[in-house]
Amino acid sequence: MEINWLAIGLATLVPTVVGSIWYGPLFGKLWIKSTGKTEEELMDGFSIPKVMITNLVLGFFLAFAIWGIMTGMHRGSDHGSWFGHGAFHGAMLALFLVIPPMVIMSQYDRKTATNVLLGVGYWTIAMALMGGIIDALA
Repeated sequence: MEINWLAIGLATLVPTVVGSIWYGPLFGKLWIKSTGKTEEELMDGFSIPKVMITNLVLGFFLAFAIWGIMTGMHRGSDHGSWFGHGAFHGAMLALFLVIPPMVIMSQYDRKTATNVLLGVGYWTIAMALMGGIIDALA
């Protein structure tokens, strides 16, 4: 199957865009409180360019993996391409492959339940959108 670079490229942007909204105006204050730190403590040594570059590189890896898994699941079938179908698969990939190790690590890191739930919600939505974009443009 031919690689759809447009779909992968657009999906690459999703974690950064959704994260900017999710951890900003939507739940930023709640997230800060859930860390047990002040905003000043969280910003100490924080490099926005470094974080953005890292997010884009790893977002690309994730988008490429989602594309590969979804195209592999549908190889030889004519399932059709539509956003809702891809969003479902993206959310399932988050729930079964991303969230379990994230929750396991959060226990060792002593994260609060609120902090973990914010991460679970963020990744479920981000990966659902990524899967939706990838499937809609396939």
